[in-house]
Amino acid sequence: MGSYDDFIERLEKICSVLFAFTFLLFLLFVSLMVFVLQIILIVFLMQKIAPDDESLMAVTGLVALTYFFLGAVVFIDLISLGGFKKIKEKHISKIYFFIYRFYSFITLSFLYRPLLYNFIDNKYTRKLFYLSIPYIFLVIGGYRMFENNPNPYYPDRELQFSNGVILDDYYYDDLRNNLLTEFPNEERKINKKLLKPFSMESFEITKSTSSIFIKLDKNMKKLMDKDSTITPYRKDGIAFSWFNANILEDKEQVSLVNQREKEIVGLINQRKEITKNYKSNPAVGKKLKDSITFIIDTRSSFWENEIANYESTKINKIINKYLDNINFQIDTMTISLEQCYFYSHPHYQEQGLKCFFKTDSLSVGVHRIKIFRNIINKQNEITKDSIFLPIIKQ
Repeated sequence: MGSYDDFIERLEKICSVLFAFTFLLFLLFVSLMVFVLQIILIVFLMQKIAPDDESLMAVTGLVALTYFFLGAVVFIDLISLGGFKKIKEKHISKIYFFIYRFYSFITLSFLYRPLLYNFIDNKYTRKLFYLSIPYIFLVIGGYRMFENNPNPYYPDRELQFSNGVILDDYYYDDLRNNLLTEFPNEERKINKKLLKPFSMESFEITKSTSSIFIKLDKNMKKLMDKDSTITPYRKDGIAFSWFNANILEDKEQVSLVNQREKEIVGLINQRKEITKNYKSNPAVGKKLKDSITFIIDTRSSFWENEIANYESTKINKIINKYLDNINFQIDTMTISLEQCYFYSHPHYQEQGLKCFFKTDSLSVGVHRIKIFRNIINKQNEITKDSIFLPIIKQ
């Protein structure tokens, strides 16, 4: 058995090694996540700044690939315990020194390097260090290595969606809200996911009118970009918002505004000239000025209506263009989506359209919603996608 003091000493040594190993694993995992998130951030920022600039995206991909490759070199040096630092060629070691210092700062590894050196200095703990590398990757993606299939005859979700034989709570406002209320408050936000492309108002329809929320996602934005007849209101991605610098000019609207200003300014100048020319006869001057003022008010009202009608027409054109990419059916009957409104869904403030449709002609029982939509594939071509949702008319 040995002495009790020796037992306590061995136990303390094992506990200190386990604590240091766990702490070191956590720090290595943080460095890996910081490294990966920085690559994602680079690509994400470039997509937001210039999403349609293919040359810039190619340069961004090259920068991200170089960043990843040099990071892999530093990682190999880490697991080889300074293999690249032992190279005697001065030019190579000098270049690698700057790369090493850069990634040491970027990944925050300089904060725990003393602990790492002290850990690998011992022969026993050095073995644990080598074990930590596959352990980290096993924790990240090892859960996908195994799966439990309690029901081998249960089809995959994609197959269920393609055949319309699935009831997903996230496609219905009422079912989704009931699902989230079942989680405790502290777990509700964790289990809350973004909305699907469509969300029905309710699964069980009891009224003569129901609604569907159409999410305006990136796919919809790409479809709208293909229509050159519609001018967007703002620039896509990150833009300088001071002084409305991110608002795009609508040439037709600007033309209407310029015509209005040109005509109204001309009439105002005429009124000023009347004031100058009829100082000796103010009664006649007042009569002429009143007639010009009446014309100014009339033409101002006319141009305001013209601009308002243009803005209203443009909004309706945008809504109709969105709806042109969607075919909404119940069973085999195409349903017209009427009275669509721009709507920010309270779930996660997702922007979209809320469209209403009549259900009074539906018979009592189960019906099948069919939604066919246009999508942009990787080849930038328009293809069709379909979603099938069941509903119950009470």
